[in-house]
Amino acid sequence: MSLHFVETYEEESCLVIARFIGDILDGDKNRTALANTTGSAFFKNCEAAFAKGDFVTVLDNFVEHINVLFTSLADKGDLDSYLDILIHVAQRLRDSEDTSQEQLLTAAKKVTAALTKETDKHAEKRLSALTDLFNALNGEPKIQLQVLLAITDYAKSSSLAGLLALALKTHLESWIKDWQLTVPEQRTLYMAAAEVLRLSKKKKAGPVDAYRLVVKALATYQGASAAELHSVRSKAAEAITDFIRFPDLYQFDLLEADAVKQLQKDPEYGPLYQLLSMMLTSASIKEYDALVKRHPEVLESTKVPAEDTRAKARVLALLSLASQHNELGFAAIKEALALEDDEVEAWIIKASGKKLLEARIDQLRGRVAVTRIPQRTFTQAHWRDLTAQLGAWKENVWTMKDIISSQTYTGLSRGLPAPKVVHAERRLLDWWIRQARKHGVKPSRIVSWVRRKLGTSICIYRRLCDGTLGCATPCLLCQRELLRFDLRVHCSQGAALWFSGRMSDAGAPKSQLTGMQRRSFRKHDLKQDS
Repeated sequence: MSLHFVETYEEESCLVIARFIGDILDGDKNRTALANTTGSAFFKNCEAAFAKGDFVTVLDNFVEHINVLFTSLADKGDLDSYLDILIHVAQRLRDSEDTSQEQLLTAAKKVTAALTKETDKHAEKRLSALTDLFNALNGEPKIQLQVLLAITDYAKSSSLAGLLALALKTHLESWIKDWQLTVPEQRTLYMAAAEVLRLSKKKKAGPVDAYRLVVKALATYQGASAAELHSVRSKAAEAITDFIRFPDLYQFDLLEADAVKQLQKDPEYGPLYQLLSMMLTSASIKEYDALVKRHPEVLESTKVPAEDTRAKARVLALLSLASQHNELGFAAIKEALALEDDEVEAWIIKASGKKLLEARIDQLRGRVAVTRIPQRTFTQAHWRDLTAQLGAWKENVWTMKDIISSQTYTGLSRGLPAPKVVHAERRLLDWWIRQARKHGVKPSRIVSWVRRKLGTSICIYRRLCDGTLGCATPCLLCQRELLRFDLRVHCSQGAALWFSGRMSDAGAPKSQLTGMQRRSFRKHDLKQDS
């Protein structure tokens, strides 16, 4: 089998499509009369527009007769090629300097409308062409948003949600961030993507992910107007129903959110909100039984078997009970959950197996020691408590730091062993002594001189902090980061000596002194300070 490479140009590829569409428009007419036929006029119009670089006209002509390609082409390869060229023309339109934003948006809407017009046997090809158009418009976020919404609508109507679900789950958050969408645009996109994921049957992108997107959309309605809140009543009720229906969901953060809380007094969804509130906050299954008895229709609205809903209510009641006590007795759990004696341990193990509870069971004493339990809901009150707790911890850490610092310097002044950090001063003194011996100066002179300059009980890091960062006391950051530093010591007669080096655990720092500095060091400082 031999391969043949044929060089073609962009104009040739586009004109091939134009000629093909023209031939289809002419049908069985005689070719000798093509000069005055509809097909020949279509071809000449496309040829003239392409020669002028008028890609708007070329794209309009192709889009107007795009359904001709879907109905006339039996070969899938040819159809793919023609659709690729169509998207390429749209990309050329985007890259053209003469194309305005409004023209590009209008052209994109025409292409999406033509591709989504029918849900026939070529639905997958149409969806693929739409995604190619979306990618070709990269860098135009507002237009990409419109195309993406059209893609989600077509995926739902053509039963192709599974092909789009994983991409939406993976890239939706990055699109919202990169495109810098407004709050209304975020809501629209969240809801559209959630509808696609709800129809998907994939395990990695399905109804549970749709529920999470709806929750994110409802969170954007905090502080919204009454009209806006009323428009999402059904979506809020849908989120509550999903929370009750899905067996692995035990956390719901929107109990106090405006979009959900509005259902509290709603005549239609009021009992559903009461059921949610009771399941999240009640520590007894008896309240659940009483509510279901008063409103038996509430379980019918969730379309969940009554036994499954009661089992979930029991687990949530156990979590509420455990959050109130560090240690529980079997008798208290039995009464709160309406269990038999031999069922208590099984429900504790069930909650622990779902990683909702960490506890130790003492079978001999009939007690359960709770070590960790997550919040079932996280409201503004919880945020305030967490902020206060973190503030208290921060204050305690700073207090402990001040105590350690004061005790360190008190111990040094009393002659107690110096901590490892202060050994930097000793290494510095050792280096000065070696320099003194090198230049024939008595070590006693250099020791007394340096001690008078630096101080005997003050860590070198403290002097560095006072001189550079303005700290009142040395901190761990300085002790770690000031391993490389410059220390300037002013001498008695105005001469200056610069010490520049890198501290290391192996020994004293290395330094380079010029001849002038060494002479100043010998003749002025040590001689005058001796």
